[in-house]
Amino acid sequence: TGEIDAGSFVTREQAVLLRVVDLELTNAGKDDGVPTSFLREAALLSKLQHPNIIRHLGSEILGKRAVMCTEFVHESFTTWFKRLDSLSSCERLVDITVKFRQVLTGLSYVHHQGVMHRNLKPDNIFLDPQGIVKLGDFTTTRMLDIPFQAYTPEDPKERDRSGREMRRLWYRAPELILRDDIYGPKVDTWSVGCLLAEAASGRAVFQSDSEIDHLFRVFRLVGTPTATSWPEVVTMRNFSPKFPIYSGFSLAQVTKAVSCTNAVDQDELMRQAQPDRSEILQNLMSVAAVLGPDGMLVLDQLI
Repeated sequence: TGEIDAGSFVTREQAVLLRVVDLELTNAGKDDGVPTSFLREAALLSKLQHPNIIRHLGSEILGKRAVMCTEFVHESFTTWFKRLDSLSSCERLVDITVKFRQVLTGLSYVHHQGVMHRNLKPDNIFLDPQGIVKLGDFTTTRMLDIPFQAYTPEDPKERDRSGREMRRLWYRAPELILRDDIYGPKVDTWSVGCLLAEAASGRAVFQSDSEIDHLFRVFRLVGTPTATSWPEVVTMRNFSPKFPIYSGFSLAQVTKAVSCTNAVDQDELMRQAQPDRSEILQNLMSVAAVLGPDGMLVLDQLI
């Protein structure tokens, strides 16, 4: 939270980003002090030193404002996704491959430092002026416990979600929405899979407007989980045996139908998709057309 401004170190002639948090607006009371999320992010970014992590240059409390200074980043994945539309299919595939290799490299480093990001979305992944990927916004991170331990659950929001909160939902792993008490870094891996599919197809895979809508959109794509396919799911607080049953799509089948332009396979897929999954299938076929078999194999491992 807070305002983001560009600035510079005059003595270093270095462009920077300044995140300014108004403590009076952020806190419920005047004596609440600096938000723990701000302190957590400042401490964590000071520890995380990697070419694909946004670099923390310092933080300071100035009166009633908390200021965090980081290296300058040119744009986020939100604007990069839009620019992909102007590229040829070959250029698009190369650009996506290069960028997501950096995303996975940075995320692997974060996980090996014992940290889960938990909020990967286009607004939180940046590109510096040289086009290097930088993971940012570590306000909702959690430290990993090995073996995994139960975490304090995030409270579901009773008020209407803002557009920003809604978009965050699009990239959240189902176990977080099902309120699993014990989860690990796979929640970040799921988010990367959603981002990869969006980069390839030009639209978010799960454009949901509520948590239950999000779950059902996920189930339409990968199938409704059962005690057989996902034994732990029946213990999650938000799971219900009354959820609608979907069989899910085989990404390998979608890839084959698209890459071979196999009309029989495509017709069979469309029959599976009717009446309420044709949009998801069309989106998947767009992804397969860009990523090809190897890219779809990676996506299958991520989602």
